[in-house]
Amino acid sequence: MLTVKAVAGALGICSSSEALSDSESEPVAKKRLMILDNYALIIKRVTNPVTKVALQYSIGYQHIVGSSFTIQLPKTEETCDFQPIQCKVQIEYETSPKSPALYWLRPAQTADGTHPFLLSDNKLTFARAVFPCQDTPSVKFSYTATIAVPKDFTVIMSALLQNVSNKSEVNLYTFLQAKQVASYAVIIAVGSLQKKHISIRSNVFAEKKFIDEAVHTFRTGVIEKMLKIAEDLCGPYFWDRYDVCVLPPCFDRFESECPCITFFSPTLLYGDDSTMSLLAQSIAQSWGRHLVTCANYNHLWLNKSISIFVARKIICKICKLTDMQLFNKKLSCMDLNNMIDVSTEANSLKCLIPELTGLLPIKFVTYVPYELGYIFLDNLESNLGGFLVFEEFLKSYFFNFAYKSIKTDDWKEYLCNYFAKVKRRKKLQYIDWDFWLYNIPHKRTIIYHEITWEIECCKLAKTWAHWDDKTWNDSNEPRFISVLYKKKNFCDFEEIIFLNILLHNMYKYLSVKKMTLLLQIHRFENKSYQIRYLWLLLCIKVRWHKKIFDALDFVEQFCSLSYAWNIFTNIFEWPEYRLILRTIIIKYQEKMLPYTRKKLTPIISSIDAYLTNLT
Repeated sequence: MLTVKAVAGALGICSSSEALSDSESEPVAKKRLMILDNYALIIKRVTNPVTKVALQYSIGYQHIVGSSFTIQLPKTEETCDFQPIQCKVQIEYETSPKSPALYWLRPAQTADGTHPFLLSDNKLTFARAVFPCQDTPSVKFSYTATIAVPKDFTVIMSALLQNVSNKSEVNLYTFLQAKQVASYAVIIAVGSLQKKHISIRSNVFAEKKFIDEAVHTFRTGVIEKMLKIAEDLCGPYFWDRYDVCVLPPCFDRFESECPCITFFSPTLLYGDDSTMSLLAQSIAQSWGRHLVTCANYNHLWLNKSISIFVARKIICKICKLTDMQLFNKKLSCMDLNNMIDVSTEANSLKCLIPELTGLLPIKFVTYVPYELGYIFLDNLESNLGGFLVFEEFLKSYFFNFAYKSIKTDDWKEYLCNYFAKVKRRKKLQYIDWDFWLYNIPHKRTIIYHEITWEIECCKLAKTWAHWDDKTWNDSNEPRFISVLYKKKNFCDFEEIIFLNILLHNMYKYLSVKKMTLLLQIHRFENKSYQIRYLWLLLCIKVRWHKKIFDALDFVEQFCSLSYAWNIFTNIFEWPEYRLILRTIIIKYQEKMLPYTRKKLTPIISSIDAYLTNLT
């Protein structure tokens, strides 16, 4: 059992763009109350640490986003009206075993299978389930933390490590986040992790099973390359360090982001620089989400869309493929159209600035078209002077609003004033703000540009599909077999495009014989885990029996939701493997997160119904 104890912690002076008030007319400051957010925290006592006197407090009604936690502040010496009254409050509490913000993983759910693992995931509004706070992005604060863990565990946080003290039974880790951050950006992870140095600003943390692969993945210096590109686009990197933590394999992606460290899925290991889009996205958020923060989640597009916009610029500059910008534009339209299709069926599609007051943001932001925000920013860049002019605006924007929480009107006003000064006032008159920000989007026409490397991937996929393998043997190769060997040195990004074309459009024309030669040429099983997954999925769809158990072994190693669901549902299409599939799903459940197990339950039910009908 893993026990993690916050021995001490302190929030610095908060900055807020919204005044605190309660339902009564008297200001909170005059009533000497502090109102915090709380979600199922077990409050033991609240005291004034200076006098040791207990302070009165009350906890409000628990609803979907938690409850209020109101503390009667201690008396202090009076100060003049122009000086804020400062006092200290000490809160002793425990988190709930069912906290929605904490993943307590059993050893079986980790890569090494030897130690448990803890990861916090604030999901926008559930930092209040980890510590009492003003849980809104409009409030930012600095903090310190001292964490006690057993000796064979390592602690990492969204802050800078100051010291590790070795006690008789535990180690004490002390962290400092001197920069002001929002509550959602306070993240902690605890596990049996090894650490390796990879650059002047970066260490990588991973379990023993993945530490060497992680070092190999980042050996190219891709992190430092991306950070320098981002600094050229956005200005100085203010967070000092950019470390990487490789997550246990039951996670396919970690949505929460924080400064100083990023959390990386092990399925992305062994990839080359061309497939590091998620890393670019995380680096972009160091500016787009943490340096400048939305004031509330109605305006989350400011964080998400600007981060996407910056991330794709990073990818375009680091990736050696030509026309990557055109490809990103096409991909953005496709993603937006797919989202519109899915959201329209559920009647849940939102505009870029939705009204989320009184709602649980995490349940609704998935229906906000942040790709539309990217398209909007790309449109602004094209119409306001091009990329050189707009990138200078980005630097100015991040510098002006650093450590602040803003709304869309703040961004809009600054943009208009900036471009009015650089003689783009007339262009601003033609921007239809309501169309972009407040309209429910419609599907966009995808413009298919001639992208050379994408065309080559398509041509090669079609060649494999239409080649008559019945006439082929080792001693009598058709003349165009050389075409199949022509592009065996794809970068990983091209390999993924190529496999996706085969997987979604061409698999019916493939045979085991073709697949055998395809593997011989491209050696997919020696590539990144992401490529191996796509290859195994293609093998299942082509009905290559020999690869079924390779696919099941892959899921045992990476039992995240997306991988397990896609592989299991495709194997389910083979009636002869359904009994084996049922056994495997039940066997692997101990390795899965609860939501993965829940998602797979219908497959087991369908198999049970199938077996019942057989008898």
